[in-house]
Amino acid sequence: MKINDHVVGFYVGRGLTGPSGLEELYPENWVNYGSWDLGGINYAVYSGDEAILYDTGTLPSLGQWERDYLTNELGIKRFTVVLSHWLLPRIAGLAAFADCPIYANAATNAYLHSNR
Repeated sequence: MKINDHVVGFYVGRGLTGPSGLEELYPENWVNYGSWDLGGINYAVYSGDEAILYDTGTLPSLGQWERDYLTNELGIKRFTVVLSHWLLPRIAGLAAFADCPIYANAATNAYLHSNR
């Protein structure tokens, strides 16, 4: 969703965005019965061909969708990722941005490295 001329939000959950696609594989999964029940959003702040992405989404496929959208629809070529904290709904899309600078606090950084 477009917030203003330099901010876009990526929202999922609360029945507004459809099923996660995990239902058939994992009937009781953390995405559906956690983050999608509550709803979640992460943001990209952009100018020109650069963007700062605040968190990366609930699933690896969403992280890739976000990157594709930002690249194809907004012309973003350079990304910087800032992680709010280490919970899966915030970091699950990180693989799509593995080639980008990623900033996190010490606890999140330690979690990411120990669970790589």
